Amino acid sequence: MTTKAALDAALRNYADAKNRHDVEAILAAYSPDGRYLDPGVRRPITGRAQLRTFYTAFFESVPDYRGEFDGTAFGEDTAVVWGRMTGTTATDLLGLPVRAGSRFEVPVTFVCTFRGGQLISDVGYFDTRILHRQVGRQNR
Repeated sequence: MTTKAALDAALRNYADAKNRHDVEAILAAYSPDGRYLDPGVRRPITGRAQLRTFYTAFFESVPDYRGEFDGTAFGEDTAVVWGRMTGTTATDLLGLPVRAGSRFEVPVTFVCTFRGGQLISDVGYFDTRILHRQVGRQNR
């Protein structure tokens, strides 16, 4: 069992690294077999090598990405955070053509599971239709 204070510290460390776009600090927050999933990527991104590729590409696509918490809740080894992600697209969004320079603000919820102070799973939930509409991408 992890204490609420330890979960909160691990969550904040991870979120701060994402807001700084510090890929190495993000990877250090994950366990070696950690994974990320959201409705935009559609398949888990697993292990530090895949996570490095994903986060590097994401920050190139959204150079001013920022996540903001509106609230958090904690379980035994799980933290749930809700709020919004904001940013401006560059020339694409992870390889998808979008309207360059499009600003977005999308409500999100993330469920983060930890083991030994390291992230083993981060699952993001958001409406891709809202994101795609804001960045000029048509849903297919």
